[in-house]
Amino acid sequence: IENYLLAGAVIGIQGQRLVRKICEVCKEEDEHVNPDNLKEIEAYLPPNPKFYKGKGCPVCNNNGYTGREMISEVLLISEELSTMIANGASKEKMREQAFKEGFITMLQDGVNKALEGKTTIEEIYRVARL
Repeated sequence: IENYLLAGAVIGIQGQRLVRKICEVCKEEDEHVNPDNLKEIEAYLPPNPKFYKGKGCPVCNNNGYTGREMISEVLLISEELSTMIANGASKEKMREQAFKEGFITMLQDGVNKALEGKTTIEEIYRVARL
């Protein structure tokens, strides 16, 4: 497909995955998060981050999870990005522009959901680590 045709046709791109949700009945703070895991995502973390896990109970069949939660990334194609596509800009330049426009990666969305206590950081690494 020619670049100019693609630029005129695409208005957005979305990627999504499902992660397991922490059981609300047995959820507790996780004080044993691997420090090496945190080093890889420290740019996304607030000071003194708290993560959670399910310790296991009869409600979740002792696995700590019940249900699913979506993590996603959505790239809306702005005029600037559309022009870059039409002109055949490099992937790196388009990525840089997307971040300038507030693009949030699937990993970052997952880390945010882990910080909110919806899922575990291990689950995010299992599903979203690319």
